[in-house]
Amino acid sequence: PPMLLLAAAAVIWKGNDLAVGVVVGLLAAVAATTKAHVLFLCLLLPIIWLMQKRRFAAMSAVAGMVGIICLIPWTYANYKASNGRIIPFAAVAGEVLLDGTNPSARGKPTNLYHLSAEEELGKPQYVLDGMRKKRAVGYATDRPGWYAGLVARKVAYSLSPSRDFLFEYEGCSGNDLRLEG
Repeated sequence: PPMLLLAAAAVIWKGNDLAVGVVVGLLAAVAATTKAHVLFLCLLLPIIWLMQKRRFAAMSAVAGMVGIICLIPWTYANYKASNGRIIPFAAVAGEVLLDGTNPSARGKPTNLYHLSAEEELGKPQYVLDGMRKKRAVGYATDRPGWYAGLVARKVAYSLSPSRDFLFEYEGCSGNDLRLEG
């Protein structure tokens, strides 16, 4: 969150337009290394800058180029570690998706993001990530009505200012359980 807050502050900073683009691109790249969904928020930047009557196209281009340049070393390290797969951030998307889209999911983290021990045995992280994504998508497509309700609950929780407190208060954290079959 600190990087995201700094990036949000930079978006409305009244400095030189190109300098703002550089700072926002840098902060967005750093924030994306911990929370990749930050990049979806970046899609709103041109609209915000347009509403501020700024050079939105130039600022967006600069922010995008700086962000990509900042992510290249991270992506290259992942490329080498995964035997030639392009992984821009980290191979944890499957964990996150499975954690939020498993039969126990109720719109908040469940800490149920592992497959069975037999399925995970000896597999590299990028392979496990793909397997976890496939399992999560399977849960969603097998029960689309349930999944639609789950998405609605996730949106409601994400908009709640007390969501993190509620998550910890209800004792949902600290579990490291595995999903079977």
